[in-house]
Amino acid sequence: YENAKTEGKSELIPSIKFRHSCLLRNQRCIAAYLYDRLLRIRALRWEYGSVLPTAIRFHMCAEEMEWFNQYKKSLATYMRSIGGEEGLDITQDMKPPKSLYIQVSAVLFYTFCFYIFHFNLKCFVI
Repeated sequence: YENAKTEGKSELIPSIKFRHSCLLRNQRCIAAYLYDRLLRIRALRWEYGSVLPTAIRFHMCAEEMEWFNQYKKSLATYMRSIGGEEGLDITQDMKPPKSLYIQVSAVLFYTFCFYIFHFNLKCFVI
């Protein structure tokens, strides 16, 4: 661009600007395509679990499989970190219950006794 200006070839400037804008557009399109593909691969982990069917793996490149395996490991590490010793599988029960109400039964019964300057909590096992 600067060389064309200094050498007096100003007729090249519009074509250089057009080429540059085309390159930027192609870059945006490729980035959007790759991001959409990444979202689809992430959704495959939630849909199929940690092992993908062969038909799906056949259509993925090595980098996509590497990203899928890394996402799978990260998700497994997160699930082990929550929910105590055995962890919590957040990939199960993805659909909410049909009923809005659930039945809950108390295991412990607490009573509160208030005195003037102190608080007492009593626990009764049912």
